[in-house]
Amino acid sequence: MPKRISTWLGRTWVGLAVLCLVATLSAGCASGLSATNSVLAAKAPAADPADHVIDFSRHDQPLDAAIFGRIVEYLASEELEGRGPGTHGLDLAREFLKLQFQAIGLAPAFLADGAGSDRARTSWLQPVTVPIPGHVEEASIRFESTAEGAPEPQPEADRHYRVLSDSPTAEVRGRLIFGGYGIVNEEDRYDSFRRHGKAIEDGTLEGQILVIFRYEPMNEQGRSRFTGGNWSSHAVIRRKAELAARFGAEALVIVDPPSRRGQRDGWLRSTGRSVAPLPVIHLQRDRFEAILGERGAAMLEQWQKAADDGELELTDIDHLMLDLRVRTRGGTHDTHNVAGILPGAGELADEWIVIGGHYDHLGYGHFGSRRPGSNRIHPGADDNASGTAGVVQLAAHFTRLAARDDAPASRRTLMFVGFTGEELGLIGSFRMVQRLEQELGLNREQIVCMFNFDMIGRVRDRRLLLLAGDSSPDWSAIIQRASAGSPLEVRPSGRGLGGSDHMPFLRAGIPALFFHTGLTPEYHTPDDTADTLNNAGAAQVLEFAAKLIEPIWNGRDSVRPAPNLGRGAAAGGVRGDGRGVRLGIMPDYAAEGAGVAIGSVSEGTPAHRAGLRAGDRVTHIGDDEVSDLGALVAILANIEPGTRTTITINRADEVIQLDIAF
Repeated sequence: MPKRISTWLGRTWVGLAVLCLVATLSAGCASGLSATNSVLAAKAPAADPADHVIDFSRHDQPLDAAIFGRIVEYLASEELEGRGPGTHGLDLAREFLKLQFQAIGLAPAFLADGAGSDRARTSWLQPVTVPIPGHVEEASIRFESTAEGAPEPQPEADRHYRVLSDSPTAEVRGRLIFGGYGIVNEEDRYDSFRRHGKAIEDGTLEGQILVIFRYEPMNEQGRSRFTGGNWSSHAVIRRKAELAARFGAEALVIVDPPSRRGQRDGWLRSTGRSVAPLPVIHLQRDRFEAILGERGAAMLEQWQKAADDGELELTDIDHLMLDLRVRTRGGTHDTHNVAGILPGAGELADEWIVIGGHYDHLGYGHFGSRRPGSNRIHPGADDNASGTAGVVQLAAHFTRLAARDDAPASRRTLMFVGFTGEELGLIGSFRMVQRLEQELGLNREQIVCMFNFDMIGRVRDRRLLLLAGDSSPDWSAIIQRASAGSPLEVRPSGRGLGGSDHMPFLRAGIPALFFHTGLTPEYHTPDDTADTLNNAGAAQVLEFAAKLIEPIWNGRDSVRPAPNLGRGAAAGGVRGDGRGVRLGIMPDYAAEGAGVAIGSVSEGTPAHRAGLRAGDRVTHIGDDEVSDLGALVAILANIEPGTRTTITINRADEVIQLDIAF
């Protein structure tokens, strides 16, 4: 198992050399770090991608651990800014892949623009537009009172309030008006936007800032009055924000109802849109009570009772003004999949094998980070500089095999791909599968199989996971032959799920295998750095992968799709398609048995607030059984944001039921 290098050693040559020397005396430098890695860590890499292209003609073995380390060091360097959407670093990574594929001797994969069947393959790049998740760069709010004694102290950011990340940049000043739960529910004849018994017209609240309760009207048991149980879609923050904007409010302030006092409801993060229709602030209830004055707590309790009973009308808070300034960043970014091909030969030349991995990551951690609010570069060495390096090295390996005098006369075409937009929901790989004919000139049946390399840099206890093993009835025998003599303990899994770039291919009915070495504490944090990887172990993974792929490449092995592949649960994904809610766990893909075993829990998510831990096994959400990861994805896809229910887990053989709010 690779050992984490102490931060006081940093990345100096001396520190790494001493560490490896000591390890060599006792265990042969068990961390997998080589002297080459130590030298590379000592100097800051230049940003120019051309300076980091590997000349494989100078190396006897393309799958070498030192080469792997060099590629990862560059991709995970500070200059590449975590390869997040909208960063210059992501563009640098794209250019590196393009130049590296050219240097290896691959041919461009994508067809020239235009129409017709005679288009040549002239482009290395497939355009992909990805959203830049919104994040707040600067925010301040200040309450002013016309009553005696202005509200002090003012709320502090992150302690007393948060501006939701998808709020637009704005400067707003207005009087406060209270609007109950901010809901219009015609079916149940419930309307928060009434004055003197009549519904207000659109735009009526222009110049005012609306304050509302989170959730929706509650019964005596604290459940929804609309459903008698879980929250309905009327509790969705996005829906409330759209209503507030429709009625003309300049901004929306959300506070938790007094009846939720003592509950672990957690901070709201976003409305679920790329850009919300108005600034949205989640304000701590206790702070708002203090700002209202001596009777603040009593006022909120009275307002909630009236709102729960459907009797509360819009209530002016004449003595309070709010001054809000917020600057956010979001939008879209034009990026690219990068792909090159090693043309096949003979009767198999029109059959393709896809070998890929994503090259994007989290950037500065404004989305997806397990340490929200850190605002630090997330280098993404294992996730997924490791898989990107692997794809490059396999491209060099097979190019060398194809150039030999004894190369197979009949062999399949290999396409090597760096996918973009994986961290935002498999955007790049979905784009490729959806545009096979238009931009690659292929039909789905021409693609024999797909191999996905995502997080292959942290081999521990010699273990390699192979997911999606049930996508072809041929995988078992192929894996068994390839693993003979390997130092790795290869653990195939029939589970076809996992939020990575093999998923769109499975959905299209194309067999795939997902190479993965497991989750680590550094996953999706600023600590996923190059010095934590087991380079020697990664080289073993690539040697095994080459041995597995070669007989498929030369036609000795065939790969048939499993019956019904592309339908049912196997078509799901951890990230889904933007509907439903997020649980906030990373599954332990190596765990066996019913339910979904938890590998890690992200801070600030529904799972974290509910008290879930790594090692727990989820068996039910509400009354729905979680038989496997596919069932979990399907359940989450049908849960509306704002829903409150129960989650049943098995923890150390004890069945525990916890409350959970999405």
